Amino acid sequence: MTGTTTAARILLVVMLSSLCGLPVQAGQICHREQGPAQFYSTVTYCVTSAQLDPTPTTHGPANLFWAGQDNAWCSSLHGPDDARDVITIEFDEPVRFRTVIIGNGHSSTDQTFRDSGRVQEMMIEAGGLQEVFQLADLPQDQKITFSSWVDATTITARIVSTYPGARYGAVCLSEIWPDLEEANLY
Repeated sequence: MTGTTTAARILLVVMLSSLCGLPVQAGQICHREQGPAQFYSTVTYCVTSAQLDPTPTTHGPANLFWAGQDNAWCSSLHGPDDARDVITIEFDEPVRFRTVIIGNGHSSTDQTFRDSGRVQEMMIEAGGLQEVFQLADLPQDQKITFSSWVDATTITARIVSTYPGARYGAVCLSEIWPDLEEANLY
């Protein structure tokens, strides 16, 4: 894929997102899910890069929202540049959580997991807290826990470092979402 084709696809996604009323900032690709949901009405996932295959949603931010293991968001950056990727999750009202669930890598098969890059360290900011978490190099969902409860409308996750893929340079995540049910248990 040429640089011109990639730029054109990114521009198309940004333009379509803007027409749909998504809060797109320069360089972001977004996906909005509208409720009704138990804890919020609308959640928007934005990423600073995505592999835009023939279908714009193939490896886009929609796959971070409980997409299942057959799909993944994959960065369009490669190698050390992956550390510049940022994922933003924006809720229409404050949510309370302590745990974030992350599906590391493209875990549709063991082979795709090994072939694509994975997140090694991620810095997550929410509700005035900022913590760095080490992720295991495993395809199963992982729970990471903040040092205290968080009340926030925005969660920002920055990739700090990555595990390299055997075949592809792009880092992938199968999902990332706060455990909103946890607060109701306490």
